[in-house]
This record gives sequence, structure tokens and C-alpha cells, in this order.
Amino acid sequence: MGYGYTAIIVAWLARRNPLAVIITSFLFAVIISGGDVIKVSLGLPFQLINVFNGLILFFLIGSEVFIRYKVSFSFRRQ
Repeated sequence: MGYGYTAIIVAWLARRNPLAVIITSFLFAVIISGGDVIKVSLGLPFQLINVFNGLILFFLIGSEVFIRYKVSFSFRRQ
């Protein structure tokens, strides 16, 4: 199993903080090992955990837009 995409997510979440890398990597270790338990007990496909990691990466990239550029909605009264 390749851990490249997981490493990208961990590095992105840590934001260049070494202590945060350790904490975030433990979080993803729990997700991956918990995913193995779910796969075995429920009989789900083994690629399901990769889908969860992809969704996390997708939402991280999407949230970057809202963090970097302040999006505000203004309503005009008529």
C-alpha cells in the first residue's frame, strides 16, 4: 500500500510544524488501522480507506480557498 497521498495530507494538516506532524500521523494511523478493522468485520472493499483519505484531501484543498481568500456574502436592501 502506498502512503504517498497520506503523507501529503499529514504534511498539509501539520503546516510545517514538526510536533503537529507527529500528532497528525498518529491520527491517520488510527484511521488506517480502524479502516482495516472495518474492512474485515463488515466485508467492505479494501479501497474504501483510500476513498476516505481522498475525501479528506479534497476537503482540505477546498477549505484552503476559504482560509486564504475571505469569502463574504453581502445582501443589498432595496
